[in-house]
Parts: sequence; structure tokens; C-alpha cells
Amino acid sequence: MRQFIIMLLVCLYASTGLGQTKEELLKDIKNQIEIINSYTEFDILSLEPEEFLTEMVDHGPSFNGYYEHNRLKKMVKVIGTPNADIVTDFYFWNDQLIFTSYKQRPYMKSAAGGQALDYSSAYTKYEEQHFYNDGKEIDKKTIGNALPDLPKQSNYLSYTKKMKKLLDTKFINKNAYDAVQGKWVFIQDRAKTVVFDGVLKINYKDDKYVDRYKMKIDGDVITCWTTSANKHQFKIEEITDTTLTLVQIPSNELLFYDRVE
Repeated sequence: MRQFIIMLLVCLYASTGLGQTKEELLKDIKNQIEIINSYTEFDILSLEPEEFLTEMVDHGPSFNGYYEHNRLKKMVKVIGTPNADIVTDFYFWNDQLIFTSYKQRPYMKSAAGGQALDYSSAYTKYEEQHFYNDGKEIDKKTIGNALPDLPKQSNYLSYTKKMKKLLDTKFINKNAYDAVQGKWVFIQDRAKTVVFDGVLKINYKDDKYVDRYKMKIDGDVITCWTTSANKHQFKIEEITDTTLTLVQIPSNELLFYDRVE
């Protein structure tokens, strides 16, 4: 009997974390959410739609990361469908996911009458709340009635890990992203220009569009790719307000650019 009781206590300890009961863990999580929501000076980093959407939506897509003392505290994703906004909040404590909130927010009818919708006015009809501890979901609550045929996230833990890594990498390299933005002329062939626009690299020849690539910066390396998996990498050798020097990988060819005002 004594051995059984010990084994039961061990199982309870492992399932709740640090010997806390589920109720104690939920209370801590709610307190942590309240603390995060009390912050007034976040560094906000936004993802471009190309970074978090697999297909374009009707309107209003956004994905923002909220940093406090260089640590991600919250992510907010908004997707606009024809009839409702889908808002998903993600909360972090010590870099661990502690809470997600998925809300379906139908649009109100326009004051002009008829069937027109006011996309700036919505209400929460349905909400899912997921609570996590040590990488595991410990509780789930639903409020209201879900609307049919609206997209949901099937696995918040794996999705959150992916998006947090993307945001953190972009946050660490935000100065490099800001520095390369704009139009640059290729010194070796001044008929060629490149435009860095958000997370896109767009190539032109004689002011005519050639192609475009998605782009990410990690450290001093720019990686560009297309949907066909055509990938190019460049090392940032030097960047100033007026000049950009890249080294093509793996050929080591130097590429020189001047900024176009």
C-alpha cells in the first residue's frame, strides 16, 4: 500500500509540474497572463502575410509579436474571413507557451442597412481557451457556439514553436532587415536593380520586372527562395546608408550595390 501511494504521488507530481495541483497551475497561468497584459511598453514586431499565410485571405491578415526586455511575451494572429475575424492569442512565460485563445468574431451589420457588413465592428461569438504547462496541455475551455467551416489550428504547440522561432529570428536581425529595405542598383550592371520590400527580394532589368523571391535574414546571411525551391544565399559583407556589398554563396562572387533614392 505504501509503495502504491508513493507511485501515485510521483505520477501526480509529474503530471502537474513542481508538485502543484492543476488548480494551482491554472491560477499561476492566469496571474502570468494578467502580468503580461499589464505591460505598457512592448517592442512590436510584425510578420508579413507571406511569412504566415499559405494562401491569401479576404482582408485584415496580421501577425504581431510583443517583446518585453527582448523576450517574446505574446503573439496575436488575425485572419479576416468573409463573415468573421479569427483572432488567436498566444502567451509565453520564460519562453514557454502557457495559454492560447482562439476567437471567432462575426462582423456586425453595417449601419447603412441591407446585407452589408461592417468589418471594423465585430463581437466574440465563440472562444477556445487552452492552458499549457511544461509543453503539455493541461486544460481546455470553450465559450459560446462555434461557427461552421472556419479554420482552426490543429496543433497549437508545434505551430507556436514554428512561429516563435520565426519571430525571434526576425527580431534578433531586425536592424539588418531595416537596413536593406529599398531599391538598389547593381554596380557591375546598372541595368539591373533589386528591391527589398519587407520579406521580398524583387529583381528588375531595365526597369522591367524579372522575378521575386521570399527572403529571410539570419545573422549576416540572406536566404532567398521561390515556391519552386529555387534557393540563393548571400553573405552581407558591408552595408551603409548608401552602399551594399554581398558575397554570393558558394561562388564567393562579390556583388556591389548603390542605394537608389
